[in-house]
Amino acid sequence: MGLIIIVVSWVIFLSIAIDLFGDGLMIGTSLTIAPHLGVVLVSGRVVAHIPEGFVTNAEFKSQNMPRTQRFWLLAAFLIPVWLGATLGYWGLRGQTDLPKLIVLAFTTGTLMVAIVEEIIPEAHQTQDTNLSTLTFIGSFALSMLFSSYLE
Repeated sequence: MGLIIIVVSWVIFLSIAIDLFGDGLMIGTSLTIAPHLGVVLVSGRVVAHIPEGFVTNAEFKSQNMPRTQRFWLLAAFLIPVWLGATLGYWGLRGQTDLPKLIVLAFTTGTLMVAIVEEIIPEAHQTQDTNLSTLTFIGSFALSMLFSSYLE
């Protein structure tokens, strides 16, 4: 049973790292299109990944992993983001818009597939309440407000 918990923790870590690589790829590609687009993406992705950091930290903490090791694992999440951003930026800098838009569409599409196939069905296993609906609408409105403010 203990081995299964350890494997699950590392699978969570690896899946977040892969997601962060895709985010980095979108950020680097966006920077080649318009610098302000890259800044907006970075701002949004930092906020979006805070809960994942808490989950990863809690999972490794439940295995009695020392605090310094957990800190270094969380800091290691910077590697896939920087790698993706570097590949996206330097690989597509100077290219026409078509390859850039293809990379953005591909990475966005993979994220949408993950959301539709994994997250939405899991979220609907419980009964929706008025508060959860209001929270969803409010967070969407707040996100639109921030994005229009940054433009």
